[in-house]
Amino acid sequence: MPAASASSVVVVDANVAMDLGAQTCRDARGVRYGCRMKTLTAAEAREKLPSLLKRAKAGEEIGIISGNAIIQLKRVDVVPWEDTYLFREYGVTPEEWERFTKRQARKRKESVAAGSAKFFSGDIEKDIAE
Repeated sequence: MPAASASSVVVVDANVAMDLGAQTCRDARGVRYGCRMKTLTAAEAREKLPSLLKRAKAGEEIGIISGNAIIQLKRVDVVPWEDTYLFREYGVTPEEWERFTKRQARKRKESVAAGSAKFFSGDIEKDIAE
C-alpha cells in the first residue's frame, strides 16, 4: 500500500486497508480492491481543474463524464527513449522504430487487401462465419 499517515489509513477488514488521503484501497498484496472512481461532469471538472490535477498526480482515480463515456484523468510517467526496453536491450533508435511501425502498418494493410488477414471486429462468431 502507498505510504500514508497513520491517521489517514482505515482498515476495512483483516486483509484490506483504505488510504483516505489517496482514496485507494489495496489488499495485503497491493492489489486494488473495492474502490470507486470519483466522477464529475465537464463543467465541475473545469471549475476544479487545479485541485483535480493535484489529486490525480497523487494517485486518485478521477473520471470526467463526457456524453455516455467516462474519461479517466490519471498521471502518466514519461520515460526518455534511452530508458525504454527497446533502446536498452536492442539499441533501437526512435527513427528505426518509426520505420518499423510504418512498414508493419503497410504489411497489415496489404494482407487485409489480399484477404490473407483480417481485423477482429469484436464479434468472434461473425468473424468466423465470414
